[in-house]
Amino acid sequence: LSVLLAPFALAQDPFAEPAFLRKETTAVIKPEVSQIEPGDFFRVAFILDLQPKFHAYFKSAGMIGDPPSVEWELPDGFTAGGLRFPLPKAFKSISTGVESVGYGYEGKVTFVTEIVADENLERGKDFTIKGSFNWQECDETCMLGDQDFSFTIKAGDETLMVEADQALFEEAGKKLPRDSSAWGFLATEKSNVITLKAIYPEGLELSEPVYFFSTDKQIDSQANQKVELSKNKIIVTLTRNEGNEDLFI
Repeated sequence: LSVLLAPFALAQDPFAEPAFLRKETTAVIKPEVSQIEPGDFFRVAFILDLQPKFHAYFKSAGMIGDPPSVEWELPDGFTAGGLRFPLPKAFKSISTGVESVGYGYEGKVTFVTEIVADENLERGKDFTIKGSFNWQECDETCMLGDQDFSFTIKAGDETLMVEADQALFEEAGKKLPRDSSAWGFLATEKSNVITLKAIYPEGLELSEPVYFFSTDKQIDSQANQKVELSKNKIIVTLTRNEGNEDLFI
């Protein structure tokens, strides 16, 4: 696994585009506000635009892979929440010569976190927030990426949004997992097979494909999922993760 995660040079393909024409992965970090009222909160967007054929990982990548993370340098009076991950997709990739199923993202993806400002912040003062956004991206090889960032937020009598970026944050919010407090769930297990039943509210229309993304690696991402979808009910049959000899896990 340590070999897999290490940065590699991309394999040379004589029929591929020249290296200097290849799109590189970029990361842009944007705060939602320019000024914050003490006691309020704001969001920060981490926009990752991956190079073609490469993918980044969901907070639980399946069998292998590391999700993006943030290392913060916060001034006193600011507290950052965890990174929020948009809905992923399941994709097939090659790991140690073996095809595997992973959970993650391709193309352009936006991660979001919330920062809370203490109610005792000194109004009129500028505060600098710094950090490093880190990620792993893989094709047939893997490499690590990082982007340092820094921005200034003023504490004032009201919270002022960055109007030019409101559409960005609105779109990012739509792709985050939705509230499921109105749903009902029941899970049972027998012989390492887990049956998950979900009852969803009336008036909500669902259609296939339906897929269960495990966030704690209890589910074997390599196994097929059986789905039964009926009115107000979904039943998903899942296989427990017991490791994978082919992937040395």
